[in-house]
Amino acid sequence: MANAIRHVTKRKGVYQYVRRVPQQVVDRPAAFEALFGGITPFRRSLHTKDQAAALIAAHEVEIEFERRVQQALGKALMAAPQRRLTPNLLQAISAEQKSLVTRPYRQHLVQREQDTAHHAELERMFEQFEIDAESIRRVLIDMEPTDDPRLDAAAIADRIIDHEALSAPGGSPERSFVIKAVREGLVAGYREIGDLMSGKRSVLPTADAVMPTKQPLLSEIVMKHVDVVGSRRTKIEIQTALRDFVAHVGDLPFDEITKAHVRGFCDQQGSKTVGGRSRNSIARPMSSANLKKKIGLLRAAVNRFAQQSGFDGANPFAGIKASVFTTPQSAEVMPDKRPFELEELNRVFAYPWFTGCASSENIHTPGDHRLTGMHYWVPVVALMTGCRAGELGGLMLDEVRLDDRFPHLVIRDNKFRSTKKRYQRKVPLLDQLIELGFPAFVERARAQGQERLFQDWTAPGGAQHDGSAAWSNSAVIRSFNQTLVPKALDGLLVEGARRAVTFHGFRGAFKTLLTMNKYGIQPNYVHEVVGHEKSNLDTRYIGEIPLAETYAAVRSCRYEGLVIPLPG
Repeated sequence: MANAIRHVTKRKGVYQYVRRVPQQVVDRPAAFEALFGGITPFRRSLHTKDQAAALIAAHEVEIEFERRVQQALGKALMAAPQRRLTPNLLQAISAEQKSLVTRPYRQHLVQREQDTAHHAELERMFEQFEIDAESIRRVLIDMEPTDDPRLDAAAIADRIIDHEALSAPGGSPERSFVIKAVREGLVAGYREIGDLMSGKRSVLPTADAVMPTKQPLLSEIVMKHVDVVGSRRTKIEIQTALRDFVAHVGDLPFDEITKAHVRGFCDQQGSKTVGGRSRNSIARPMSSANLKKKIGLLRAAVNRFAQQSGFDGANPFAGIKASVFTTPQSAEVMPDKRPFELEELNRVFAYPWFTGCASSENIHTPGDHRLTGMHYWVPVVALMTGCRAGELGGLMLDEVRLDDRFPHLVIRDNKFRSTKKRYQRKVPLLDQLIELGFPAFVERARAQGQERLFQDWTAPGGAQHDGSAAWSNSAVIRSFNQTLVPKALDGLLVEGARRAVTFHGFRGAFKTLLTMNKYGIQPNYVHEVVGHEKSNLDTRYIGEIPLAETYAAVRSCRYEGLVIPLPG
């Protein structure tokens, strides 16, 4: 959870929002002191131990933070999200006002069946009602002015508008609708009291006395969906989409969300600039793929709710074309990710991680110290197996089967990480990897009593048991992508553009190796080994291809011309 909601952590079991004040604000001392007390970390307790409640509270605190930042930078303050009036909402307001009027009378009518003390109080209330009936009629029917707060429909409506953050400013038709809903609810309530007095209406519940069904908040629907989805990464993505939507539109009851809300959200998201906040991160417009994914995640949550609840209304997140709201990204600035090429691989493996560095602490400077742990072996194994970072980070030693007739790795869910779509596979080991001394590295790990193959590879925040996403954001992968790649491939990559190759490029290089014509490996064999989804026909009629066959097809594949120094 600490990583599931951006800027939210746990302290002594209670969630809190912690965020660093931007440097642009710090550079304005007067505003920094006035708005943030001169303290760089902006910290607020969310006063809850509940995950769903923390998510909602975090949205409100984030809005406060952003407003302070905008104020410090002299920008126009962000307007708080307001709820749009709907027929259902107006009906609910009217029904609530009616209920507030009649509830005391109904309670005493019911309770007097068991306690005669309620009878006397009810008689008093009916007598007072008869005295007040004429003034009630003049105020609510003839619309005469009043100082009675119980009957002042306009004042009641304004309190509702303020409390519910309704989009109904003074003088607008929307405010008139709210006042009218309040007035009709009060009139219906007082008429019902007359019917109760005369015995025309029973206090027993009837169909017309039932309040309109109140739909859950969007956050409640989405968080229930989060509870049942598989991977931790997907949970985080869903919660991020919810957070962004609520920050712009508000956390509305589901039936109040309209297509207009979703289109407004898409327009706001599509105009955002993302990236550029860290080293090697490129500032760019939000991509249509990113926006499409956000909308799709929210749509899936609503679909699940509709299936479970029987709600047959339209899904407001359906039928949205993300590309309409986004700007196409420049291929020059955002080139497609691709596999490593041979020249690039040789320059990578000529880096101090593999040839010798200054020391175990100074691993980016050439020297005589040889690295024998994860910095050497993680890139090598990734290139020779095509495994994802998360799959290698959580790889347990009992999943390395060197003594098998067909040496291989077992990729499956375990306590350290999950796999993509929970797909289990067996990855044959190349002869080229064995020749580099991989068995000796594995045996050394066994002799040291390690549970994982790369025991020195730790996920950030100790979250390795929560899934595979954290492994991809660990120190060794960040160091490879942010320091090794720019230095090793200096002059080969375009400056000022997104890196076309990252650690994940090893996986692409492995798949490229297997698909070379000279090896003649069938596509479904390649999919089996790298863990890509096979076609429906292959899945139905072929199923899992035996390891004996994939090993025979793959083991002799070799990166010709590749130079990897032997480990020290």
